[in-house]
Amino acid sequence: IEKYQFSLYPIFTEGVGKPKIINSFAQDDEKHQHDADLYVIVPIIISSSILLLGILSVSHQRMKKLF
Repeated sequence: IEKYQFSLYPIFTEGVGKPKIINSFAQDDEKHQHDADLYVIVPIIISSSILLLGILSVSHQRMKKLF
């Protein structure tokens, strides 16, 4: 596991603030990225499923009117 250390220096109008040092591992960041992807993909799948059910319901009603 590769370990990284980041130093972030906030910049204000008064000047540069105290640095914030972050120690993190590459695999932890990758796990958080997969979680973020999940929060994007799941709502898309759910809304697509609801849209498909709605389309099937409307087409079923139209088929009943034809026959």
